[in-house]
Amino acid sequence: MSEQVQEYLVFVVVVCRTIRNIEATQEDVRLVALSATLPNYRDVARFLRVDVDRGLFFFDNSFRPVPLEQQYVGITEKKAVKRFQVMNEIVYEKVMQHAGKNQVSRLRGCNATDVAV
Repeated sequence: MSEQVQEYLVFVVVVCRTIRNIEATQEDVRLVALSATLPNYRDVARFLRVDVDRGLFFFDNSFRPVPLEQQYVGITEKKAVKRFQVMNEIVYEKVMQHAGKNQVSRLRGCNATDVAV
């Protein structure tokens, strides 16, 4: 199971338990959900039972002090050890290009099997 799927499942469990608790206690709870890359934020808001006209706040890129950047790098090396060495070298070079520019980097690797074509 990929890291993204695991994160999603944890999110769903937390939300479902919270909604169940709200229904059982009749006490309101404020949920704050943040994502830098969530394209379907309205669907997520509905899942969270948010009144999208009053309780949904969306901030576009004009509120982002550092633009979001995503890069895809293909590795063609077949031998596992060499492939991991190449990947580590490339990641190190990419991080060093941006180091010290007041931003947070999140690196995520995936296999070809994790990518839907």
